[in-house]
Amino acid sequence: VRHTWDDKSYDALWIAADNHPLAGTMNTDKQTLSDNYATGRVALSYALSDRTTVYSVYARGYKSGGWFDYVGTNVSRGLAEPTYKAAKTDSVELGFKFADAQGRLRVSGAAFFSETADDHLVGFDAVNFVATTENFDTQSVGAELQITWSPMREFLLSGGLAYTDATITRIPDASSTDAQDGDAVPASPLWSTTLSMTHEQTLPSFWGITNPALLSTVTHRYVGERTADVGEHFDLPAYHKLDARIGISTHSTDVYLWGDNLLDEIYDVGSGFYVPAIPADFGGTGQDAKMSTPARGRALGIGVKHHF
Repeated sequence: VRHTWDDKSYDALWIAADNHPLAGTMNTDKQTLSDNYATGRVALSYALSDRTTVYSVYARGYKSGGWFDYVGTNVSRGLAEPTYKAAKTDSVELGFKFADAQGRLRVSGAAFFSETADDHLVGFDAVNFVATTENFDTQSVGAELQITWSPMREFLLSGGLAYTDATITRIPDASSTDAQDGDAVPASPLWSTTLSMTHEQTLPSFWGITNPALLSTVTHRYVGERTADVGEHFDLPAYHKLDARIGISTHSTDVYLWGDNLLDEIYDVGSGFYVPAIPADFGGTGQDAKMSTPARGRALGIGVKHHF
C-alpha cells in the first residue's frame, strides 16, 4: 500500500505581439493543485509444482489531475486554464510462470482486465482549433506471453507476444471531440511483439583486464497498427524496429557500441491530431491535416557503464 501527496503549480504568461489588435496586452494565469491518494496491490500465488506457479493480482492505480501540458489558450483571453480530473484504475491479472528443471526454458503468460475512470486523453476541438485534455472512461482487455530459451550456455533467445484491446467506454459531457463509445484508445496497438537474441562469449585477459566477456544483443520490436487520435479519424501504420548492442563486459565496467532503429524505419510515436479541412475562404487549404510525432531515425553511439 502506498499513500501519495501531489502538489502541482501552473504558471502561464501571454503577451500580445506588436501586430496584434491588443498589442502590449499581458495576461497571466497562476494556479495550484493539491491531491493525496492511496494506491496498492494484493497478490496470491500458488505453486502447482517445483516448476510451475499460478498467480492472481488486483491493483488500484491513480493519476492526479492537472492542466494541458502542450498549449494554454485561455490565458490569451484572460481566462483561467481549466483542470482535468484525476484518473483511477482498477486492474486484475491472472497468470502463470514455468521453468524447466535445467532453467534453460522459461515461459510466462498472463491475461488482464482494467477499467479506468476519468482517463486522461488528448482531443482536438475542431471549432476553436485547440487541443485539450478530457476525462474519458476506458477499458483494456488483453493477454501476454513471454518465452526465454537458452539452447546453450552462450546464447539466450527471448520472445514476447502481446494482445491489447483498449476502448473508450464513456465520453465526457460537453466533449469537444466527436469520439464515440467503443472507439479505440489512441496509440494502443492491438498486437505487438518482441524478439531478441543475446550472446555472451568469455574472452582471454588482455591489457590488464581480467575475465572479460564479449556481450552482444539484437532486439526486434513490432508494433501493430493503432488509431492515432480520439475519434478514430486516421490510423498510424505498423512498424518494425531493430536495435543492437555489442561490447566488452567485466565485473565492474561495460564498454559498448549501440545502434537504435538500425532499419532507419520511419514511424510515429504517441498519439496524433486530426484537423478538419479549413475552407480557402477562411485562409485554409481546403484539405484535412493529420499530425503526429515522428520517431528518431537511425542512431549510433558508444556507451560506458561502471559499477561502484
